[in-house]
Amino acid sequence: MNFDATSDATWIAGLLAMDGQRFGGALVSEDVADAFAAAYAHAGGVVRTVPSTLALDTLTSAVDLAATLALGKPVMTSGILDGEAKLLVRRADRLDQVCASVMAQALDRNTLMLIAVANLGDEDSALSPKLEQRLAFRVNDEAEKLWSAATVHKALKIFHRLSIDSKWMLELCQAALSLGVASPRAVLQAVTVAKGIAALKGLKTVDEASVAVAARMVLAHRAQHLPAPPEETQQDEAQQPLEDQAASNDTNTPQKPEDAEVILEAIKSALPAHLLALAADSAGKKGAGRNAKNVAPRKAAGARGRRIGHKRASSLAGQRLDVLATLRNAAPWQVLRRKFSGSDRMIVTRDDFRVARIKQRNEATAIFAVDASGSTAFQRLAEAKGAVETILAE
Repeated sequence: MNFDATSDATWIAGLLAMDGQRFGGALVSEDVADAFAAAYAHAGGVVRTVPSTLALDTLTSAVDLAATLALGKPVMTSGILDGEAKLLVRRADRLDQVCASVMAQALDRNTLMLIAVANLGDEDSALSPKLEQRLAFRVNDEAEKLWSAATVHKALKIFHRLSIDSKWMLELCQAALSLGVASPRAVLQAVTVAKGIAALKGLKTVDEASVAVAARMVLAHRAQHLPAPPEETQQDEAQQPLEDQAASNDTNTPQKPEDAEVILEAIKSALPAHLLALAADSAGKKGAGRNAKNVAPRKAAGARGRRIGHKRASSLAGQRLDVLATLRNAAPWQVLRRKFSGSDRMIVTRDDFRVARIKQRNEATAIFAVDASGSTAFQRLAEAKGAVETILAE
């Protein structure tokens, strides 16, 4: 099989199907999400699709309030992330920040494989940085149905027996530093991916081509700047006096591996053309500031405000339980419930739960520009004053 023509997306589909929890997952563009999911399924991968609006109590264990009240002892519900999970989340940029943090913890434990689908071309559709830095891959191209379930199963057995030479690890570290990737997590991911690619090839050892492909897939989209061209280094060495060169050669400073240029060339082929502009803007867009306009409303939603009534509770995560409204709704059914259950205590079911409806104040700024010149200035000022009083009254 000619692996040189295999696209990165096809490699990623096979790697996630082989051992998705070890690689974390991938951030996939909406345009190619269906093709990638089909290639992943063809390789024997199984994934559960969940909405981005899922509640926290569906991810983690929580107290089943209805069963707890009925039995008189704490009853816990199981969450999706209690065991190993493989999830596909569409519009992952809309994930609640608390849910994103819980998923990040599961990724650190290697118990979650996440395929996060988002619009990569839209700056406002940015994935939470907690998740993005833990996902090894980014998929922008369509994947092909190359891998079969039998091939992936065979590669998994090889993967657990593979080891990687220390020189390849040194080259990956050098490549990451030359691209401005300071996170050690990215280098560790690249090492694991290189082993996975070699396993899919059926090799007994990790070769240079596998390391180059792994570096391109893991490090290219994380690059903060372009690597320095080799011509500058050679020119600096030529201008350096011979005595200084001899002295520098005697020191124990680590030298750049001979095959590092091959890995850098593989990474350069996947670097975006607007990398310099992107790196210049990244300082103001990454981290909490990039998602500030999305985080702030979500954190404040339902937390503060004036109560204007109650509603049926679809989920108790982040909601205020209206105890009086819940008991008032359950009271008319107590005669029938006690008759069938044989219990004398208050019986409350999930359908009885009511949560408070909160109305939050929306801040607004109104600016009135009034031309106070001329003979009709007092009339215009009176009109502006009346408009201000009307707005304040509303």
